[in-house]
Amino acid sequence: MELPNYLTGWGTLVGALLGAVGLFFSVKAWLAADRADKSAKRAEARADEAAKEARAALRKGDAAEDIRAMSDMAIALIGYVEDDKSEAAQIKARDLAIRTTHVVNRRDRFFSEQAKANLVALNTQVMAVSRTLAAAGIPGDVGRKEEILDSCYEIMNTLTGESGRILGDIERTEE
Repeated sequence: MELPNYLTGWGTLVGALLGAVGLFFSVKAWLAADRADKSAKRAEARADEAAKEARAALRKGDAAEDIRAMSDMAIALIGYVEDDKSEAAQIKARDLAIRTTHVVNRRDRFFSEQAKANLVALNTQVMAVSRTLAAAGIPGDVGRKEEILDSCYEIMNTLTGESGRILGDIERTEE
């Protein structure tokens, strides 16, 4: 059975129209997929950047924690010197000197140029106190003992200040 010509013409027209609609939706879907792909790439880049910033903040926080721990060591050293506990003071001074060297060399990228200079000078001062205590213990001379205590207090104050500055930097970057 053969269809009349007017139906064949309509069938061709409907087929063409359906093909055009299909093409329209295919192009629309392709554009939506392309936008979604670009959006996903931007989101991935933002996530990567956020992860890098989080790692940097964590490492900077670790550096501040290292300095805070060194400050605690300096406080303990002061107590040992004040109480004339020579052996404990020698050990604490040596440990503080080692820790200071470690932090200065390992965490230096987190410090400003001024902080680096302060910590290098502090390291020299800690080494001097450590060598003094290792060589002669806590001096019996009150004047010399006060000099060592002054150095210890200066070390503690420098460490406390640097720790506060690093934590302040972290807080400012989080805002």
